[in-house]
Amino acid sequence: RLAVRAGGPLDGITIGPARLQDTKGITIFAVKDDGRWQVAPDGTTTLEAGDELFAVGTRDSLTTVAEGTP
Repeated sequence: RLAVRAGGPLDGITIGPARLQDTKGITIFAVKDDGRWQVAPDGTTTLEAGDELFAVGTRDSLTTVAEGTP
């Protein structure tokens, strides 16, 4: 699970154009927004601070995206 932090690298991005799977090897399976899980979000889903993600990827890629490190 990843949390979208305010001002973090995921805050305000749209899943499709972010190309997380292509660039970081991360697949987002679900997004929790306002207490509800959206399973298999489409590419038009925009992430916002406070959202939770159920995602898979390498530990390094998930840490990089979560913390905003290069």
